[in-house]
Amino acid sequence: MSGKRCMRRILAALVVALTCLVYIITPAAFADSDPVPLDDASLASAITAAADAKSGVRASTNGADVKTTDLWAPQAAFNSLNASITAAKEVLNDAERTQASIDTQTAALSAAIETFKAARAYGSKSDEAAAPEKVLEVFLKNGEPGSDGKHHFVGEDFDSKYKTLEISAKGKTVQLNGYYTTNKSDGTMFETADNGGPLGTVALRWESSDRQTASVSPSGLITPLKDGEVTITATAAEESKYDGKAPSKSVTVKISGQSGAYVSNVTIIDENGRELSEKADADTVISGKNQFYSFYALVMWHDPLAGTDRVEDTRTAAVTSTITWSVGGSSSIGSINADTGRFRSTEYSGNCYVQCSVTGGVGGKTVKDVARVQVDTGEYEYNPAKALTIRIVYEQFPDKVVQEHTWSLAELAARLPVNTYSSTILGNARYGVIRARGYLFKDVLGLENVALDDVHQFRFTTADGYDNPITSQLLYGSGQRYYFPNWDIGSRAGATVVPPLLALESNIMWNESFASPSTPLDSATRFRLVFGPLWGGESNSSFQIYYIQAITVVLKGAPPAGNGTGPDKDSESGGGIGSGVGDSGNGNGSGSGSGAAGQQGDAGQGGGSGNSADSDANSGTEADRLSAGSQEKLSGDDLFGTSRFPGSNFKVYEMISKSKSNVAPLTMDMPYLPIAAPVAGGGLLAGAAAFFIGFRRRLA
Repeated sequence: MSGKRCMRRILAALVVALTCLVYIITPAAFADSDPVPLDDASLASAITAAADAKSGVRASTNGADVKTTDLWAPQAAFNSLNASITAAKEVLNDAERTQASIDTQTAALSAAIETFKAARAYGSKSDEAAAPEKVLEVFLKNGEPGSDGKHHFVGEDFDSKYKTLEISAKGKTVQLNGYYTTNKSDGTMFETADNGGPLGTVALRWESSDRQTASVSPSGLITPLKDGEVTITATAAEESKYDGKAPSKSVTVKISGQSGAYVSNVTIIDENGRELSEKADADTVISGKNQFYSFYALVMWHDPLAGTDRVEDTRTAAVTSTITWSVGGSSSIGSINADTGRFRSTEYSGNCYVQCSVTGGVGGKTVKDVARVQVDTGEYEYNPAKALTIRIVYEQFPDKVVQEHTWSLAELAARLPVNTYSSTILGNARYGVIRARGYLFKDVLGLENVALDDVHQFRFTTADGYDNPITSQLLYGSGQRYYFPNWDIGSRAGATVVPPLLALESNIMWNESFASPSTPLDSATRFRLVFGPLWGGESNSSFQIYYIQAITVVLKGAPPAGNGTGPDKDSESGGGIGSGVGDSGNGNGSGSGSGAAGQQGDAGQGGGSGNSADSDANSGTEADRLSAGSQEKLSGDDLFGTSRFPGSNFKVYEMISKSKSNVAPLTMDMPYLPIAAPVAGGGLLAGAAAFFIGFRRRLA
């Protein structure tokens, strides 16, 4: 018995040991299989409570747009609560959430709800929504800018600097413009003359406290009459547009320096008293060389205190102020005696201006008048161009001409359609209009296959040898350009888009905004570049270049290598800045370009890449051509161009400079590299070792 009992004890001990071993190895097997459930209810309730807190509440800045019965809160309060709601939902949907994370997020959301509730408030918008809109206040703004360049409201108590107006220049007028607010505009101002306001135009009644010191017109123009102080008041004049007392605004005007008369106007006339002023659309025509013509002037003086005018006529008496005559436009057309106004024509035909300047105007300024003069002698200082040369260069090598063509008038007429446009010209505080007939400038560039996006700059060489640079961005990238037929009355009504034009014939008229279709045109200034201003009215008068004989197109970047050795001898071939070379021809091209592949003409190549021996390299068998190419640089087109392998999408050029180019490096696998490498190596050994040569591609 003792032996069996001992055995049982040993077996029991083994069982206990094995059980402990299993527990140590796999404790999870002995873990509690029923985990404690998570309490999500409080978090879900908090999310519902947050949504209820936002219900019926409007986002607003100050509650002025929310009714008094409705709640509002700042947008920032909404943003903060929404962020807390989003965070709570993420925890609630997290499969690995813990009770601790649930409790933390519940507390955070509850706090966010209380913060949002504290930010809520009732609106302040009046319930009188049906009340009609009326003028609340009237304001006055000075029509001329102050010393800081800004237009200021005047007569305002909150800024004494602009409460008083001062007029010290003799005869100077000041325009006041009216503005108003309404009971519903929340302080927004509307111009009384603007029909687009909530009440349309609002009529004002203007009054001067002393009409002997200064008068005011029905539109608010103040005219000083003598030194002193006066109050100008503007009052709403339509009873239907305001309630109670008529809203008004007053401004004090201090006037000085008004004693005595001043020059108010000058008009150029001829010996018979006929008005020659440009304002009267008059032209003075002088025929022949060394011809004399006398100009005279009527000078108007105004005495603001007496309210009288007097006229001085230079035909009968001297002017009591300083008068000076001058010639503008082109001094080669004629000259004038600065004291007497006697004009003398020279040997050349053309247009110029005679200007009469008289001192003693408003504030001591000079008053001027201009007369147009046409001189016809049968000769021109610069004869109108009979041909147009177009050169192609690159921005990084501006002195290297890669292509050049000279187009005769007959060639241009055979290839390009003619257009007629009028363009507004602005500059030097003047305006005018040019009527022109000619070719769209982009069509002229199209003769050379020039893409506008590739152009950095244009240089226009005129008959006097001057290069006039204009960027492509200014001409085409700034926006549409316009002709404003109503510019002289301050309106852009009827404005039409006009493209840049290279004019064969033109006529320029200053101080005119409309050019009649019957306006006479002449070719005296051919070729003239003409284009209108931008909608913003930028100055463009200095770019109306004339006597253009050559145009240099400066392309962006650096040129591909030009292997051609001679100029393009056939202008009929279309030239182009492309790089295509056919399998036949004599290789007269002027070098490769960055455009599309050149097209073959009937009698030549546009932009070929051969040299004087290309006729040999372009004939014979393929093996002969490769052999010839190893001795003379074989063009990339001959190896990989479309002429050899139809359907390929790249071309190869030899680059002779390390300078950056707009041609991307060739990185694709080249199936014809076994051919290219020996040929390129042969080119290096044959005399190109001094240059960096790399193959580059561009998409065809």
